[in-house]
Amino acid sequence: MRLRVLGIPVRFDTWFFIIGVALSIRAGLAVVLLWLIVLGGSILVHELGHALVARTTGAAPHIVIHALGGYTSWLPPGAVTRSRRIAISLAGPAAGISLGLIFVAARRAGVGQDGGLAGVAISLGIYVNVVYGFFNLLPILPLDGGQTMRDLLPGDEARRERSAAIVSIVVGAFAIAGALLVAHQPIGAVFLALFVAGNVTSLSRGRDSSPPPLSPAQDGLLAQVRGLRAAGDFRGAAAAAELAAAAADHRGEHATAIAALLLAAESMLDASAPAEAKRLLLDLPPGSVPPLLEGRVLLTTGQAALGVDRLAVAFAADPGEQAAYHLAIGLVHTGAAERLIATCTDGRVPALAAISAARGALAAGGFGVAGRLAELAGRRATGADFALAAFTAARAWALAGERERALLALRAAVSADFRYAAAATGDPAFGSVRGDDYDNIVRVPS
Repeated sequence: MRLRVLGIPVRFDTWFFIIGVALSIRAGLAVVLLWLIVLGGSILVHELGHALVARTTGAAPHIVIHALGGYTSWLPPGAVTRSRRIAISLAGPAAGISLGLIFVAARRAGVGQDGGLAGVAISLGIYVNVVYGFFNLLPILPLDGGQTMRDLLPGDEARRERSAAIVSIVVGAFAIAGALLVAHQPIGAVFLALFVAGNVTSLSRGRDSSPPPLSPAQDGLLAQVRGLRAAGDFRGAAAAAELAAAAADHRGEHATAIAALLLAAESMLDASAPAEAKRLLLDLPPGSVPPLLEGRVLLTTGQAALGVDRLAVAFAADPGEQAAYHLAIGLVHTGAAERLIATCTDGRVPALAAISAARGALAAGGFGVAGRLAELAGRRATGADFALAAFTAARAWALAGERERALLALRAAVSADFRYAAAATGDPAFGSVRGDDYDNIVRVPS
């Protein structure tokens, strides 16, 4: 289910409804509907707290509500201070607890004391918003309290991440004991154990960030993979990479095995076999798949919204050409093409990355957005990059049916680099703009 709340796109995942019905079906249809409304509304209020504050950074947030939780994805157009990130992290629990206090006030006013649906709604509203709200403030990653704690710690980003993982493990261990021995909440203990396990994995990954040296046989297999990819035999490259992964795993070189499987998955993507790529990634440890690769796989296997989220993370970490290209495809496919303009025209995004985003939008059919983005990128580009931006804009406007803008951009491209005259002559994209003006632009000078 998709809707917009206060201008923010919201998507309710199918699993939210499945889990909600499964947990409340025994109480009857009325309680099922009440559960979905109160639980869904409470999670939405929590995520809106994050989203509304995130929007003050210039980002265009969107919300996904899944199973028994949710998350807010936001990609700021520029750098965000630690204090602003803390405000965004705390805004969610603040909104949820505030809603919970309304339910508490209603209970004290006598609403729902006679039982019935009103009583169920009040009890559920208090539990979800107040109890879970304070639980979410525990200094344990990935809870909001853990993210706040991480931004409060001293040091650079890598040091803060490591310190936050250590604090999360220690606090999590005490919280598990409290959940079991004091609160008698085994389900809460299970969730806490999962959080602790995730932080242990993150900490061990940080300690062993460099893969072991390759054996000669392993190095030869990976060299074969690179050769096959260069030759365009992506399926062959994937098969060779899987062999390299098996050999590395047999030797105990697990980091190298992971790297080989990632290369195999990327090769399967390039071979237009995303389902096979996803199969390879499912066997990898959590957190070992780069967001760019994960986003590409999700985007092409029917999970476009999640794919865009991961691609946005990849682009925010490294606004390079490849991340920009695939993020643009994802945004066009999910109907959020306008986000490209704000995302890729920030002064900190290289001009080549913005041009690559325009080419991605062009490949996905977002011709008008591609043309505008290429024109904006061209204003910051020089030399060969300017010519590429102008030619990309010309192709986009031609495909969009904007003949005059296409010819104007093509003239700029050819003036900067006459090789684009030959490129335009053999390009079917310019079929709709051919004529005397077009011939004058691409004519070889005598």
